[in-house]
Amino acid sequence: MKVTGVGRDAEHPKCLIVYYDGVPTDDELRVLHEQLRDEQTDKLAMMVGRLAHLLEHAHPARKQAIELLAKYGYTFKPHCR
Repeated sequence: MKVTGVGRDAEHPKCLIVYYDGVPTDDELRVLHEQLRDEQTDKLAMMVGRLAHLLEHAHPARKQAIELLAKYGYTFKPHCR
């Protein structure tokens, strides 16, 4: 099964339409969902890692980074030195 394009649903602005070259099976739709979810999780993990680096090394940005982490439900616990 091959994706031939993507589009928007005019009545549902948050909806993504995926066009295949045939009728996808339930398993193929699950795979697409897992790939999209995993990519989103990977990007969030990368962002959290970058913010943690800022918190460790760039004290002027510390407050902003902590606020951004809190916005996404994360808490920062500094390492004891």
